[in-house]
Amino acid sequence: MNPDYVCYQYQCPRHPRCELAGGTCCAIEPDHRKTPVAEEQCSEALGWPLFRPNAREAVKQWMKNPYSQG
Repeated sequence: MNPDYVCYQYQCPRHPRCELAGGTCCAIEPDHRKTPVAEEQCSEALGWPLFRPNAREAVKQWMKNPYSQG
């Protein structure tokens, strides 16, 4: 994971599950210490190069079906 990036692309289908997702609830002030991810840098067409799975989301998915093979 690159901690120097933060993503505010809320329209992205992977945004809620990404470690780089920025903003919480209604507090979406940008973090000026990090570089914002531009839409052209990370998209489905590019194969989501900056997407980093959120560990908490992975645990939630596993708990829904712990016996699945994924």
